[in-house]
Amino acid sequence: MDEAELDLGERYADLGSIGVGGMAVVHRVHDRELDRVLAMKIVRAADLSDAWIDRFLAEARVLAEIRHPHVLRVYRSGTEAGWHWFVMDLADRSRKREQPPLLYDLTLRGGTLDTGLVGRRLCAITSRLAASPGYLDAHGRPTHPRELVGHRLLRYTATPSVRPWTFTRDGEVAEIDVDAAYSADSGEALVAAAVAGLGVANEPDFLVDAHLASGALELLLPDWKGFSAHFWALTPSRFPSAATRAILDALDENLRSNR
Repeated sequence: MDEAELDLGERYADLGSIGVGGMAVVHRVHDRELDRVLAMKIVRAADLSDAWIDRFLAEARVLAEIRHPHVLRVYRSGTEAGWHWFVMDLADRSRKREQPPLLYDLTLRGGTLDTGLVGRRLCAITSRLAASPGYLDAHGRPTHPRELVGHRLLRYTATPSVRPWTFTRDGEVAEIDVDAAYSADSGEALVAAAVAGLGVANEPDFLVDAHLASGALELLLPDWKGFSAHFWALTPSRFPSAATRAILDALDENLRSNR
């Protein structure tokens, strides 16, 4: 695909390609009217099926309607000379994940505790594979992890490397490489995208369970076990302030039943 054929017009100045996802290309652009740097996601209709284009345009509409602090805002979308595109905030991935525990009095993190960090284990977390009933009615309900291939998967990116989704059942192990339809570095944003019908999320129970209870999401593959880890409270010192200790004690009390 030669996206250079697309004329961005007078409003946008092309600052170069920054990534490829699936059949789409993402460019960094300067919006002259807003005077800010944004991201433009582009596909060419001639390269794709009508169904794929419909999904692309639906993604633009859904993201434009979501108002969430961890969902990138969509500003405009359009079609020009056989190209489909939408413009959204540019994610800043320059911040290192290891900085927050050293900068704040208290940081909450799920996963494995890194060497050198001071932490208190608060509770266990397990993953929930879920999607909206509307999405599943349209795309089918998988009965085995291998049937996730071809689904619109929502991938978490705030980890040092991209890992496959791993599921186990009675000694059987299934690993699924995630060709993401949508990616974010926030689990809350991915759950919001799943509720909006963008695809299948694989996120911690504490983010998903309320949506399962309300019916906004439907649990998938309940007989299979996904990832499990612990939720930690991290402090820069073994001797936190009295205020921080009070917060730690309150968290400990409320999450104790999930250990």
